[in-house]
Amino acid sequence: MAATASGKFVVVALPMPQGLSQPAMRIRSGSAAYWKLFTAQSDSHYTRPDLAGNTVLAFFLSVWVARFLSNQITRPVEALAVAMAEIATGKYDHRVALAATGEMVSWCEPSIAWPLTWTPAAIG
Repeated sequence: MAATASGKFVVVALPMPQGLSQPAMRIRSGSAAYWKLFTAQSDSHYTRPDLAGNTVLAFFLSVWVARFLSNQITRPVEALAVAMAEIATGKYDHRVALAATGEMVSWCEPSIAWPLTWTPAAIG
């Protein structure tokens, strides 16, 4: 659109390609429906402070679960490290309190069978 020296407007238009009018109408109606939903969003019972509070709660809950699960692994491993340090100093009577669950129990339990069945040929 352009204005002439006398203040009149000149409008130049090209014909729409064949078959483009239907998709354009669908886009226009979809845009109108989206705008209607977007403006109705303020009527929703969820507000920004509610969503922010839920996000903060979910974050701290996930951090707590991660710390809990990591402690389930690190405590028995730390106990074994302390026991190894004690045994390295010559305190062979040092024992580890068994406070592990699952797979960690098999690492902490003394096994009598493995020294009897172990041979150098079993490695190679």
